[in-house]
Amino acid sequence: MNLEKLRIEIDKLDKEMVELFEKRMDIVSKVSDYKLKNNLPVLNSLRETEVIEKNIKYLKNDELSPYLKTFYKELMDISKNYQKTKIKKAQDINVCFQGTLGSYSEEALYEFFGGNVKRHSVKEFEDVFEKLKDDKSMDYGVLPIENSSTGAITEVYDLLRKHGLFIVGNMTLKINHNLMAIKDASLSDIDTVYSHPQALKQCSKFLKEKGFELIPSKNTAVSAELVREKGVKNIAAIGSKRAADLNDLKIIESDINDDDNNYTRFIIIGKKLEAHISNDAISIVFSSPNRSGALYDSLGIFKKNNLNMTRIESRPIVGKPWEYFFYIDLEGDIDNIHVKDAIDYIEKNSNYFKLLGSYKREL
Repeated sequence: MNLEKLRIEIDKLDKEMVELFEKRMDIVSKVSDYKLKNNLPVLNSLRETEVIEKNIKYLKNDELSPYLKTFYKELMDISKNYQKTKIKKAQDINVCFQGTLGSYSEEALYEFFGGNVKRHSVKEFEDVFEKLKDDKSMDYGVLPIENSSTGAITEVYDLLRKHGLFIVGNMTLKINHNLMAIKDASLSDIDTVYSHPQALKQCSKFLKEKGFELIPSKNTAVSAELVREKGVKNIAAIGSKRAADLNDLKIIESDINDDDNNYTRFIIIGKKLEAHISNDAISIVFSSPNRSGALYDSLGIFKKNNLNMTRIESRPIVGKPWEYFFYIDLEGDIDNIHVKDAIDYIEKNSNYFKLLGSYKREL
């Protein structure tokens, strides 16, 4: 075998090694995310020793043992540096959410980003958009978009179109509502309940049965704060167990939502589209011309391109009675030719069109 052929063999192996390296570092990235979320250290000396010793045993040529040991030590250092870089970046990330500590939005933020990012609370849904646009240090926002029991949170849909930011991620949180009050209170003391309108609606059967006066508030966690501040027995709030713990309140009744399978989907918004190879979901909004078959033609393009539409939501166009914006989620990669053809067709045949985001759907 001549030198040129040997070099070709090495090139072939190098290509395979690059592919395997990339796969390995992708898993390292997931390990980093887990460590970040659970506040675990990057360095685990025992694990490193185990990996090196285990892999040396796979060698058929014992002469290569010291070289493989060096190779793995270098590889481990690369992995550690990559994890440290990711964790440092995460610690520099600023994320805003509507509500306060103990809100479901804050819980979703923690589940998605982990505990090391910098959290910033705001009062209103629109404040999340405005803070993200106006504050250069702000990176992302977290917002609820729909609930499995009560449907779409329409205000957030309207704000997505209005403010020109992008969906870059999403996650689903199981919602367990609890009735909470000050430590000395009992169920018989309570006559008034505060909470977010969505939470009140999701617990309507329980609340109707008890006959409480219901007072809507901006947020479940804000309601818990109000109960703590007032310090009287006759009022209660509906919210998460975390909200009760943070406000030193007692849970009077737990899991009071009408549906045990109560989930809220949250979106992560950013200032620009983020292209990742793992992205497999797209959100758009458009309005169709007011002519026969216009909407049918737009929706039909998904079938023609073998694309799965996972959600459609309509919102009225202010100032144009009986005309609507249509918000659509579909599966697909934004760079796929069939996706591009479908989106191009809808954009060209719509009065209004906006790409809202490309992200990885939650399985």
